Amino acid sequence: MYALICGFLPFEDPDTSKLYKKILIGEFHMPEFISKEAQDLIAKILVTDPARRIRIKDIKRHPWFQKKFTPVCENYGLVVGYTQVPIEPRVMVDLEKLGFTKDYVERCLDANKHNHATTCYYLLLQKYEREGKIEQQF
Repeated sequence: MYALICGFLPFEDPDTSKLYKKILIGEFHMPEFISKEAQDLIAKILVTDPARRIRIKDIKRHPWFQKKFTPVCENYGLVVGYTQVPIEPRVMVDLEKLGFTKDYVERCLDANKHNHATTCYYLLLQKYEREGKIEQQF
C-alpha cells in the first residue's frame, strides 16, 4: 500500500544491514502528501509486532479502504513503476554537471526508482519540455 501510494518503498537504505534494521524496528518516513486516513492505515499495517498489527478484516473496515476512488487514466503522463522513460541526452549532460553519473541515473530510470536521481531527471525533463527545447515525452 505504501509503495502504491508513494511510488517508493517505506524501507530504503543502500547499506543492506541498515536496511534490515530499519525493517525490523519499523523505521520509515511518512510523506506529508499522504492523506491522514491513509497514513493511519499504513502505520497500522507496518506495525512490527504481529499481535498488534491490523488484521485483513479490520483493513477492509478502515475508512480509507472504504472510500471510492476515481481511477487514474493512463494517458495522464508518467505512471511510476509502469512507464518506461526514454533517456534524453541533454538532461543527462545537465545531471552529470550536478554530480550524477550517467550509469547510475540510467539504472534508476530503468528500474523505475523514485529517488533523488530520477526526481532531478524528471524535473529537468519537464523544464526542457516547457521551454520547447525538446518534444514532450509523455
